[in-house]
Amino acid sequence: MQGFHQKCLREIEGVLDNERGITLVIVLLMLVILGILGASLLSTTTTDVQIAGNARNNEQAFYVTEAALQYAETNSDIYKAINPGVQDTYSSSVTVNGKMAKVVVKYTGASPPPSGYDATEFQSNLYTISATGSGPNNAQASLESGMARIVPKAKDY
Repeated sequence: MQGFHQKCLREIEGVLDNERGITLVIVLLMLVILGILGASLLSTTTTDVQIAGNARNNEQAFYVTEAALQYAETNSDIYKAINPGVQDTYSSSVTVNGKMAKVVVKYTGASPPPSGYDATEFQSNLYTISATGSGPNNAQASLESGMARIVPKAKDY
């Protein structure tokens, strides 16, 4: 019986001393971990590229809208077309760098002119200007501005 136990113990020790397969298991685990890490880095990089592209598209739409707003603020033909009480709103589409933008100028009232102007001769016409522009991949931006133009008062004859 004593010999049987010693024989069993030697076999168990032989099995425990056999470490040839553990290297393969460790290498496979490392490959799985590195694969997961690589996949997550690829996903993060792809997401960052998409975010940067969306930011660029929105920025281009903003610049188109800003240019359209400046056009509406400085184009005197728009304000000649607005006749308070008759036609209070002017609407138009403009092209900026090949992109379309919509501009709406609305007369909102009159107020006294700023100091330095004769209030009997001049008044400030007040306008609200809205612009909506587009960029690549259906990106859109909208801006609104308020403006006053000093004009001679209409004479009653």
